[in-house]
Amino acid sequence: MKLALVILSILILSGCASTRPSYPNTKTESSAKVIGDSPNLVRFFSNGESGVHFVEVDGIYVAESFVSGYTKEIFLNPGKHRLTIQLHGSEYTAAQTEISIEVEAQKTYLFTAQKVGLAFDVTLSLCKPDGTAETTLSQFRVAARSNPQPTVMPIFIAK
Repeated sequence: MKLALVILSILILSGCASTRPSYPNTKTESSAKVIGDSPNLVRFFSNGESGVHFVEVDGIYVAESFVSGYTKEIFLNPGKHRLTIQLHGSEYTAAQTEISIEVEAQKTYLFTAQKVGLAFDVTLSLCKPDGTAETTLSQFRVAARSNPQPTVMPIFIAK
């Protein structure tokens, strides 16, 4: 009976260890680079500057980890793609949205976001070779949601 319980536990836990496929974020000679903006720390709290990172490309999860952080740069083959982006602002606000984008070979694109009230104003720009925004391609607004503020509760153990 104990052996059966151990085997059942191992089978259940092994299912938890499975991973989903992740986007092969590799640069090629013809790929386009898409960058998500990292906010300046001071402007993040004072002016609503927000961060943008990538969650999925064409329905395939973009791998991230605690060590490497959020994915802020992806490489795409020329053509149309569906991106899921996540936005993070001050005061524990966040949003996630899916957009379609068409990219050209060897071009660089930049997503920036600004938190305005209970929404994010997102801008997609074509970049100059030095990485600064040159031409605005698209602007849209995404409703923000509030993330719960982390709560810490001390536990005192009396001896």
